[in-house]
Amino acid sequence: MHRLISMALILAALLLANACGSGSVLPADAADEQPAETSVQESAYQDDVLEVAHLVSAVPISPELMELYQWQDPPDVTKLPDLPAVTPFGRLPQETIPHERDGSDYYNKSDNATVSGTSLVLDSSAGGYAWAIYEIDDFSEYGLPAMLHLHTSGGVFAGENPGYWVGLADYGEGYWKLLTRSEAGIYHRTIYNAADFLSAASRVFYAFVLVTDGQVVTVDSFALDEEDPEWIEVLIDENTNVGWTPAIAFTTTGNLSVVYANHATGKPINKVGYRDNLLDENYWVKSVINTDPDGFAKWLDLEIDPDTGYPRVSMVYEGAAGATWGSTVGFSLIADIPGIGVSWGNYVVGNIDGATMSSIDRVPNTGYYGVTVMATNSLNTEQAAGDLQYRLFEMPAEFTGGDIPVVLKRNFLDILPTLPAGFMFKHPHLRYRPTDSLPTVCVNGGFLITNTDGDNWANIYARTDSGEFGSIDYSPATDLIGQVYSITDTEDTTLRFVEYDDVNPGVLNTVDSLALSTGTERLGSASQVAYMSDGTPGIAYTAFDGTGTSVKYAYLVSADKWQVQTVTQVPMSGVADGLVSVDLAIDDTGLVAICYNRPNGTDCDLYVALSGL
Repeated sequence: MHRLISMALILAALLLANACGSGSVLPADAADEQPAETSVQESAYQDDVLEVAHLVSAVPISPELMELYQWQDPPDVTKLPDLPAVTPFGRLPQETIPHERDGSDYYNKSDNATVSGTSLVLDSSAGGYAWAIYEIDDFSEYGLPAMLHLHTSGGVFAGENPGYWVGLADYGEGYWKLLTRSEAGIYHRTIYNAADFLSAASRVFYAFVLVTDGQVVTVDSFALDEEDPEWIEVLIDENTNVGWTPAIAFTTTGNLSVVYANHATGKPINKVGYRDNLLDENYWVKSVINTDPDGFAKWLDLEIDPDTGYPRVSMVYEGAAGATWGSTVGFSLIADIPGIGVSWGNYVVGNIDGATMSSIDRVPNTGYYGVTVMATNSLNTEQAAGDLQYRLFEMPAEFTGGDIPVVLKRNFLDILPTLPAGFMFKHPHLRYRPTDSLPTVCVNGGFLITNTDGDNWANIYARTDSGEFGSIDYSPATDLIGQVYSITDTEDTTLRFVEYDDVNPGVLNTVDSLALSTGTERLGSASQVAYMSDGTPGIAYTAFDGTGTSVKYAYLVSADKWQVQTVTQVPMSGVADGLVSVDLAIDDTGLVAICYNRPNGTDCDLYVALSGL
């Protein structure tokens, strides 16, 4: 472990420590569903340590991967007209507007868009933008997922940004929203939360097609259908022992990024799929994050930086020769490293006895990233067994590839003395509250530890009869914290979902039981919760029926009803409970993506399941 000697950095660390806080005591009888709130002052927390994360390697990335993370010069949608004014809902329209239109049947267009028969030619070869806006009215079942269909022809695409752009009128945010750039003759896009893109006072839905930089395309038809989504599974990687402990996230460009480990080589891997061709393996770009790791990368987690658009990845390295206790924490990011170029920068910090189960999240509106891991400490008797280590990485405003200062907080067991005997902080899942930027960690299934005011930690929820795995997410739409975990006090397990008030941590808003067991299933050995943009929670989880494991997905359709879908169309026969890991991502149009590993004898494959493509 390395210590900083700079007084300035030590002062900075003290400021960070004040921002992170500590302290709580868990009541011994916390097996009921009521939140528990007690705390211990910061002075009881004695083990804030200042570390340095060192750059151990840099791996250049390909231009193809860079393009999937970053739009090159996206068009300025403010050059489109203002969002159309709409007729208030409840007044009969003058005419019913069909769900399907010819390209020539536009709502509005630019001067350089010309009608050709029933089509519309968008030609930006003379410079500037060429665009068309299409309107769908009387979309009566707009709460259902909707499928946007765009048929084009005659594309003349070249340069750095070939193709046409598609977007929607986002009345919730009050602007035109870019969805993607495409070269496809037939473009499909599922809009799960179609209601978010309708005026609150109407059933009117607007979409645009736009070309720039000399591109030309002919719009032949535009349609919007009600859609009952189905799950489609995509094999992402099938080399020996790939796909363990995967994590998934949508990029700022709408593409899909997955990180995972190859347990045969120990190398961490990133694979990114082009949004409009996720079913075609030729549109997935693979990158080895660390080509020569010290140890075996495991337990990866992924966050996309909203400012740079590039990924931030946490992991642990087991069997690290450079660590006395055998494992370290890895922190990898894509950045423009001086003298090297845009590359994976791989950082390592810590000297841990049995590090497992990493989780990462960004402190809102800052350059800080938090990472949690569990330290087994089976040999290091100076530290508590199964302890939680929480690190805060301070990213500089201008990344240079130098050392990253890190504040480490550990020994949570020392400040939670009344935890059940043998308690371990298994499967920590970290999220920061958007309202106050303070951390909350779900651990050991049904336990939730939060920083309440910057100076104190509190356990706001505890279920001693929960399984080891749980997860949390935040809903910006409702200011609620959602937590999912399993209950293991019966032969089968019941998946459980609870929500808390984000503004007043510890206030339990709802308790929703996912009573999905059939009497023979064990649910939620792995599970992940994520919110749609409208505040609807979705849960990906495993189900074991005694002979094999499947992956399922449930989302809340009313106050007390969950819609359950089976994701894995072919059950994993013979795969024991607890061998499958899952992660879940939902983008701002409601597209749901689940990644999971599929054990295959002594090997393991990686799959991504998508709903509605």
